[in-house]
Amino acid sequence: MAADGNEKASEAGQDRPPRRARPPTQRRRASPRLLVPLLFIPLFSWLDVVRFSRHSGDHSLGSSVREEWAAAGSSTPDCKVKSLVVTQLPPVKSEHYNLYLGPSWRKLVDDRREEAYDASSEAVQADLFVACTEQSCDQIDRENCVPLNVTGDATADSQRWKRMLERRSLGQLLCYFAPVPEKRREPYKFAHSLNFLEMEPFVSLMKLGYYDYVLRTDADAVLFPGLLRVRPAGSGLVGRGYYGENVTDRLVRHFAKELMPELGEPHREAHGPGATPSMQSTFYVRADLVPKFASTLLNATRALYEKAFDLGLCKQLERLEFVQEYKRSYHMAEGKYPPVGPKKTWLCMWPFWHKGVSSLYGTRMAVDYVLENVTVTNALDALSTHLSFEDRPVRDVVQSHVLGLKSSVKELFGAQHRVVREPGRPSVPDGILCVAPNETVRTLRSKFLAKGEPAPGDLMLGILDAMETVAYGAHPAPATMYHQIAEFVLRYYREQKGCPWTFREGGFEVLDEGGAKIAVSRESYKWTLREIAWAREQSSSMGKLLAEGEEEEKSLLARLRSHRMNLERLESRAPEMAGLLRRWCGRCAWNKGVTTCNKRRDFLVKKYKLSTIEAMTAVMEQEPLCVLRRKVTNWCGNCTWETTTCDKRKEFLMNTYELTPAEALSFAAELEPACSGGVVAKSKWCGDCSWRGGIGCDKRKDFLMKKYNLNKTHVEETLMEQGYCAGKKER
Repeated sequence: MAADGNEKASEAGQDRPPRRARPPTQRRRASPRLLVPLLFIPLFSWLDVVRFSRHSGDHSLGSSVREEWAAAGSSTPDCKVKSLVVTQLPPVKSEHYNLYLGPSWRKLVDDRREEAYDASSEAVQADLFVACTEQSCDQIDRENCVPLNVTGDATADSQRWKRMLERRSLGQLLCYFAPVPEKRREPYKFAHSLNFLEMEPFVSLMKLGYYDYVLRTDADAVLFPGLLRVRPAGSGLVGRGYYGENVTDRLVRHFAKELMPELGEPHREAHGPGATPSMQSTFYVRADLVPKFASTLLNATRALYEKAFDLGLCKQLERLEFVQEYKRSYHMAEGKYPPVGPKKTWLCMWPFWHKGVSSLYGTRMAVDYVLENVTVTNALDALSTHLSFEDRPVRDVVQSHVLGLKSSVKELFGAQHRVVREPGRPSVPDGILCVAPNETVRTLRSKFLAKGEPAPGDLMLGILDAMETVAYGAHPAPATMYHQIAEFVLRYYREQKGCPWTFREGGFEVLDEGGAKIAVSRESYKWTLREIAWAREQSSSMGKLLAEGEEEEKSLLARLRSHRMNLERLESRAPEMAGLLRRWCGRCAWNKGVTTCNKRRDFLVKKYKLSTIEAMTAVMEQEPLCVLRRKVTNWCGNCTWETTTCDKRKEFLMNTYELTPAEALSFAAELEPACSGGVVAKSKWCGDCSWRGGIGCDKRKDFLMKKYNLNKTHVEETLMEQGYCAGKKER
């Protein structure tokens, strides 16, 4: 388990120049005396390929890959990126590989054998290489992963491996392993997952130049279908996750300069735009950069572990200016200073600067000083820390590192429990997983909750809920990270305890939805239909809520108009305001048509904080036309004015504000254009003109009329007031 490391990823990469086959005219002829021995060489190579095909990949799809590459003019089958997933098993006995990494690789291989499997979306051809010590190599299932032939002759071995890779079946996934020596005097216990990067046979595998990218993962990790679909790009990807605070980034840079000045300048700042986000230990790096990246990572990890955590040094570090600055900011945010540990230091503790995660800090150094353009992504190290606990479809995820999950799984499933069944039924002892898997999971869930109420969305609770669906749910489990990990855990402990029950097995059926036919497994067919029905129900409910919201919006707008009218009525009671209202022409042109009198008034109110009367008086002084009432033609007394008619509204204005009939007509036409069949000197509506973003004026008008229940004339006048949709003037 490497408790450190971190980075991110994205999508598109570039292929290397194509390998060219030598033209037939340039090939040498074999001597007759050499012909017979040469016949045996292809035979032995063919036997190697058959052996690998039986154990580690998909069914054969054709002739040698080299010939197909040459014919296609590409160095990669189907233009896929060739990636090698690598890991090292710990020297001590551990169940991690057989519980997580091994089953997830086998599932990738087995799923591709299904007849209905669609490989067209694949962008990556992946292989798996497992480094192990003599003790840990026994954990590997040799039916699905075969030993790499290592003889000690580096040249002969490389040629043999190259032939094996070149003659593989198109699209085949290979898994091979090889023993590596154990560094018994390694002081840092987590270095066992990294040391193989500078050992044989991995070093020689990299020299072959066959792979484009290398994904380094821990054994306590799960591989998902996203491995075959997410295309790495640039220098590489690293997994996203929490690895420390701001002061941690500064300390990594500090020790890079102090302990490894030969690294030079980093490719990114420690903070701010362009800085590497918080990351974890999994990296997915371009193959030609792996030797330098691995060397930097290992050297940095050892230097930090040996020289960066001495107690006396920690005291000195606490006096650095940037450390003091962080301590002050911590106090401002939390209301207290960071707690002091048993060694009388607050800094040299998790999560600020912890010796136990030296390889995590070493990975950060390698990322910042070796990788020029790197992406930190949740597609790697998913579920490793609280930054990536959310469940997601497996097709979007490359790898998940179950850092915090594995201990809870072992504690719950590896211990002896008694299942409490429903009231009135007796409890059953251990072996319960075999007797009642669904009740077992519910019991374990209760025990987990009893340890302390977890926050919503707790990772282990999510996995336990998924287990209920996987074990004996009412419908098949969806293809998400939680459900796939739940299935791996249940399968492993079922086999460990010898339980007789099995999981659902299914073929494939075709789901036809909206004219699009999709091949899905039979076990998820009914579940998919239920998902669609649920989505339709949610869509219908949302539509009802939106309709209710529109009705409420109309009601609020009506109330707002009413309040606005009341406010105008109150303001108009002042003698000065009443006089201005009798003559005010808000829609008249101000300053030769630059804007309208109403807009100029509102501008003065907003900019100079004037009252409405002061602003109208100022506009009147600047532009006499603003107080000359226009003659109203085509008066429509029976037209609708909100909840009354225009004639009744005119009488109300005459009685309330003591206006003359002509003044009331002009004022009413000002407030409600629908009351006038035509106003002198108004702009002509241009329905074919553009409103905004290419939307036609007639289309915008229809939308406003329908949404706010407004009349046509009012909408047209309002839009033209705003400077849109006005054609030439008419009289």
